[in-house]
Amino acid sequence: MEETRSTRSGKGVPVVSMLPRILDFLANQAIEAFDLGGSIDHPGENGRAREAAIRSFLADILPPDFGIDTGFVIDALGGISKQVDIVVYWKSRYPVLEVGSVKHFMIESVAAVFEIKADIGSEAVLKEALENIASVKGLDRTGEGRNRVMDAHPRPLDPMQTQDQVFGGIVAGHSMTVDNTRAKMFEWMEASGNRRLWPNTYVDIKSFSLNYFHRDNGIMTRRSFDSMTGEGLLADAGLTRTWGWSPPLSFLGSDLLDFLQVVPEISFRVTAGASLAGTGQTGYFYRTMVPADDGRGLLFSDSVTDADRAMQEEANPPDGTRK
Repeated sequence: MEETRSTRSGKGVPVVSMLPRILDFLANQAIEAFDLGGSIDHPGENGRAREAAIRSFLADILPPDFGIDTGFVIDALGGISKQVDIVVYWKSRYPVLEVGSVKHFMIESVAAVFEIKADIGSEAVLKEALENIASVKGLDRTGEGRNRVMDAHPRPLDPMQTQDQVFGGIVAGHSMTVDNTRAKMFEWMEASGNRRLWPNTYVDIKSFSLNYFHRDNGIMTRRSFDSMTGEGLLADAGLTRTWGWSPPLSFLGSDLLDFLQVVPEISFRVTAGASLAGTGQTGYFYRTMVPADDGRGLLFSDSVTDADRAMQEEANPPDGTRK
């Protein structure tokens, strides 16, 4: 039944938000571009065209604080991910380190990552996508526990909370059967034993999506992208609405927007207070400082203490003798 509201004329009219309709339009447009990209007679170029179709869809719906690109993700401990097809990142505060045309994103700046596959028709291809996502989610986003959420009440980052993690998704043009895909994903997840590495969603852009379900007193009550508390994998299909087809890709868009409402900006350590002796903790640009002279330095006159004077007198006694 459609919800109704009263107009000034007193007549009830259907309430249909424009936002889902626009999202469906953009998703269907991206699917058409994705399929068209597959007609390019060059393996590398048709892969880039398909990635561009999904990237364009996500770029159209992202809030202005976020950017979208491709590259590697790094952490302050020297960890580096496998190359990721799509990286959604905070555009403010964080540098993007580029070597040639290859970009490296600090893990603190990354909100979401996606693997884009034209056809996940085998367990091997699925496993590759899962491991690429895991290579990002396994990086240290906490800065060895020193990073903080930057808001009115700063708090330590909690890697066991979904909102403090990186959202990870797999997007496929074609897949194995829904039952086979779910079974193979389930096997990989159980084998990994680490929920932090699990993807938040799997989306076959035209056929189905895999998400987590939750139960209340043993009854399935809702679906979500929360891998930390999900009790199992649930398959959803697209649906026909009053205005037309709502594909699974649309629900990926709404899930991502939902996540971006809660993902925090995170502090990061540049040098982590590295000491002159090189005993500071690791930071992105940490390095041992080597003296370029005798290492004694020159004190300003207003910084000289009584202890400094005593040491000076001991080193240079008035009678000219030294101990």
